[in-house]
Amino acid sequence: MTGNRFSKILIGLIVFAILLWAIILFRDILSYILIAWVLSILGAPMMNRLTQTNVKKFRFNRTAAALTTLFTFVFVIYLLASFIIPLVLTEAKHLSTIDVSDISSSIKEPILALESWLKKRAFIDETKSLEHELQTLLTRSFNPK
Repeated sequence: MTGNRFSKILIGLIVFAILLWAIILFRDILSYILIAWVLSILGAPMMNRLTQTNVKKFRFNRTAAALTTLFTFVFVIYLLASFIIPLVLTEAKHLSTIDVSDISSSIKEPILALESWLKKRAFIDETKSLEHELQTLLTRSFNPK
């Protein structure tokens, strides 16, 4: 009885390993299939609405409804990209002009006061410098590389 259970578990693990290997091997194709599936789920209600709608004597056939749905998707993606990409580029430009040393020098006094307060209450070690740690963190965060 335990040998039968062991063989089922072993077969299950082998099947799982083969499926995992196939997913890794065909991940590009699977990602396209996943994107197509999501788009079809999003477009199905619009397709159904268009094929059921009558405008005077005109009625959308499935081909016209599909083309209209695809055009709508492309148009929405274009609008989103035309609004979002310039904003991202502007913010990236502003981030690249930030001078970390100016930020560090402008907040030096409050950091020293906070550091002494933290050291008095034993929240940080006496040998560590809060200013140096924050400057390192800011340099890593705003480095344009």
